[in-house]
Amino acid sequence: MPHRPKADPVGMDEDSHWDLLHQCLTDTRLDLDVRAAGAVLLLFGQHLTRIAALPTTALTTGDETTFLTLSRTPIPLPPPWPTS
Repeated sequence: MPHRPKADPVGMDEDSHWDLLHQCLTDTRLDLDVRAAGAVLLLFGQHLTRIAALPTTALTTGDETTFLTLSRTPIPLPPPWPTS
């Protein structure tokens, strides 16, 4: 049987990407774990299986900065957005 090539992946346009990220960061109707996983996916391109496997120790705080560690690299996260 001949090998059937995979279709080219279909990406999303930049506006849709930013709209989804904004929703993950601000839409309190979504569960927090869904919002967090969506933001990590959209910001860092992590596969959902890697996001689901992140230990709670991947998120740390030091010197008033929060870090997300993916693999071995701690990434400083921006401070929370002001509400209202």
